[in-house]
This record gives sequence, structure tokens and C-alpha cells, in this order.
Amino acid sequence: MRVGIVGFGSIGQRHTQNLINLGVQDLFLLRLKGRGNKLGISEYYSVDSFFCEDFDFVIVAVPTSEHIKLLKEVILRGRNFLCEKPLVSSFGDLIDLEQLLQSYSKFNAVAMNMRYHPCIIAVRNMIRNKVIGEILSASFFVGQYLPDWRPGRDYSNTYSAKRELGGGVTLDLIHEIDLAVHLLGKPTEKLVSIAGKFSSLAIETEDITEIAYISERKCLVSLHMDYVFRGYKREITLLGTHGHIIVDLHTNKINVSNEDCSLVEEIKYPHFERNDMYLQMLSTYISDLNNGTFTSPSVEEGLLTNKIALTVLEQNGLNN
Repeated sequence: MRVGIVGFGSIGQRHTQNLINLGVQDLFLLRLKGRGNKLGISEYYSVDSFFCEDFDFVIVAVPTSEHIKLLKEVILRGRNFLCEKPLVSSFGDLIDLEQLLQSYSKFNAVAMNMRYHPCIIAVRNMIRNKVIGEILSASFFVGQYLPDWRPGRDYSNTYSAKRELGGGVTLDLIHEIDLAVHLLGKPTEKLVSIAGKFSSLAIETEDITEIAYISERKCLVSLHMDYVFRGYKREITLLGTHGHIIVDLHTNKINVSNEDCSLVEEIKYPHFERNDMYLQMLSTYISDLNNGTFTSPSVEEGLLTNKIALTVLEQNGLNN
């Protein structure tokens, strides 16, 4: 299998190493910045020379603001692709991408790796099986202090801190928006939000976002995302007609309680490691590509999640 990788930052390097771990040997890099790699992988420095290679698929792993330019090259050349999230950082780019996709029929997916977390897979089955009855309310919380994200790097110079690069907590932590849709369906009634910069962090993007809406399952959904929580917290709380479920995506644990608030089940994944999600995502994509099946988040699903995030930014005057 031959795979082209566009971008070799932290996520591009992760995908590259995981492809090697999965036994993929023919890898090619398009470097828009920087030169050389310790893995001995062939590098190209122009789009035209890169696409002279015949790839089974291309991974787009550049900053979000650069996605549309590279996706245009991939789509117009009729290549299969896996694109990092979020797909785009503005409504203008989203409209352009929708138009490009009208005449595109190749295999595509968005890298929503959190869907492959074992807790998410398990709780989705619980919702389907109505373990706590009908879901009435669902709250999602993710918070981590931005200066702690990338040790050894100045957080104020990362894409998270730069509006023009597609940064800001709404797009950066779009996984929570995707998980809400994945588990409970898309918004069907008015979506409300508050987003802005509330801290003294040296960034030009929003650091706290709150979103609320009613989903197509008639469930009240609320989401909190921030760059200011000291430590790391990532949880989902589901309130049902017959109990509640708390999902801790940091400690990889699910607690299920009944109507009397008694704990009836505790599920733990002590051997789970963060990279397992990325490996499973790539493995699933490759398997689906080879078999002509599809289970990964499609670009259409990615566009829906993207529209929600961009609507939040628009509501709060934070458009790119």
C-alpha cells in the first residue's frame, strides 16, 4: 500500500509512525515546511511532484487553515483521502469544499479518533440498548490548560493561539461536538452558545465555549470546552429515565447507576493507551478501503460537525 502524508507536524508524525506500525512501507511526505526526517521517508516539496506518485490514499495533516487548499488538490485529482479534523476553519472554505465534493466519489473520511475510544464504543451501545432508558440530558465537558498541551513549546505560537490558523477551543476541541452528534444525533432546534476569551492566556482565540441544543433524539445536549482547566478533564454525563451514566475519558472508566443512584456497573479499560484510538482509526480506514465497506466518519459527517462549530463562532462574532 502506498500512502501520501501532507504535513509532518506532531499529528502527521503520529500518523506516519502508526502506518509503519501497521506494516505500510511505501510512504511519501509532502513537506510545506521543514526538510528531512529520521524515518528515511521520501520527501517532496511541491504539490505537483508529490501527486506524480500513485497513492492508495492521502492523509491531510496540515493546520486547519491550509486544509481547503490541499483538499482541492486531492479531490480534483480524484484521490482517496483521510483528513484531520476539523475539515475547514471558515464558512467560505466550507462552501468551497461542498462544491468540490459534488463531483467527487472516491473514498474519504475525517480523523475523528475519539470515536474509537473504548468508552465511546461501549456507551453508544448502552444508549442503543436503553440501559438507562431514554436519554433526557447529556453534558460533555473537556478542559485542559493550554500551556500544558505541548511541553517544551511556547503555547502562544501554536495554531491553537492563532485565529488565522484555525485555532480556538471551538474548532480545536471539535471532538466533543462530533461525539455529541455521534451519540445523540444532530441538533434539530435552535442552538445557543457563548464563546470568548475569558482568561489572561497570551492567545488571540476563544478559550471557553458553551453550547446547548435539543438533538433529534429529543435530548437536551450541553457542551463545555476550554483551554483553562488546570489539569485535564474529559467527561460525559447522561441522564436517563431509569438512571445515569458517567463516562470519564481521562481515566477510561464508565459508571452506570440506577434510579436509586446505586452503582450497578463499573467498566474500566486499564490497558488502554491514547495512541490505540489512532491505530484503530487507521486500521479501520485501510480495511474499509480494501473491502469497499465504510464505518469511519465520512466527510459529510465532518461537514455537519464543522457547521455546528462555525455557527457557534458566528454567533459570538469570532468568524475567520
